[in-house]
Amino acid sequence: MKRIFCSVGLLLTQPALVLAAADSSSSELLSSGMRVIGTLVLIIGLVLVIYALAKKRFKFLPGRHQGAIQVLEMRYLAPKKAVALVKVRGQELLLGVGQEQINLLHRLETPTDFETTLQDQLKEQA
Repeated sequence: MKRIFCSVGLLLTQPALVLAAADSSSSELLSSGMRVIGTLVLIIGLVLVIYALAKKRFKFLPGRHQGAIQVLEMRYLAPKKAVALVKVRGQELLLGVGQEQINLLHRLETPTDFETTLQDQLKEQA
């Protein structure tokens, strides 16, 4: 698949190889036009690929984990049915998401960090 895209890209950016038998005056105009179009398609394709990779890999992009509501995890059980773990203002909720409604399944206790848990355990042992 990658080879096909590379060969098509080369043919679009190097039309002089394809049009070698054509008239030289009209082929120059056609050649430059095809080269511009091919380069434009290649640049737009690269921008879209870089955007898709950046959106998937990097968490610092705008729109990620900002605001009062965060979807921590989503598990799909069936088509149009899922279970979602949502954090709203520090409180975690387990939601059942259906085609036409959303149900609260459980309110989870606020998770504590490791340092607080360790200090509590040390106090209990002392």
